[in-house]
Amino acid sequence: MQKKKKSPFLWVILVILIFIFAGIMVENHHFNEERIAKLDTSQSELHKDSQQMLLKARAEKVVHIPYDLAYQAFTKENYLQSYKALLPFALSGDLKAILVIGYLYEFGKGVKKDLRTAALWYYLGLQQNSYNKQAIQRGTHAYNTGDYKMAAEWFRMADELRDRR
Repeated sequence: MQKKKKSPFLWVILVILIFIFAGIMVENHHFNEERIAKLDTSQSELHKDSQQMLLKARAEKVVHIPYDLAYQAFTKENYLQSYKALLPFALSGDLKAILVIGYLYEFGKGVKKDLRTAALWYYLGLQQNSYNKQAIQRGTHAYNTGDYKMAAEWFRMADELRDRR
């Protein structure tokens, strides 16, 4: 019995298919890197704007009451009082106070509705622990393109997820 000799033609086809598959994989990898690079915009403008916002906030008149009473004013929908009472806590880095201040600006409760300022407050909450990188990248991209509503939503979502951790 004689063994059948395999055709070199099959090997050539197999090698060509491997090269095609490798080319597709490399192209897909470059496409994903390009997409991520577009989302990863500079945070320098966000940082500068947030620092300016903090300077303004520190100059505002506040009410000094215990945290529980300040948060209670928010739950009772006394938004202006809760804003003035929670602002010092937010400035000191308290995440729940930051979320409330961002919420007040996002929905215009007790303060003039300002999506840009809301996005900046939510961003400040993220700076403490930025584990949700994708939300930060998308929020930063939205902020830098002027879509403050979307930026506020991304930053709020990341802050709320972090708060539940």
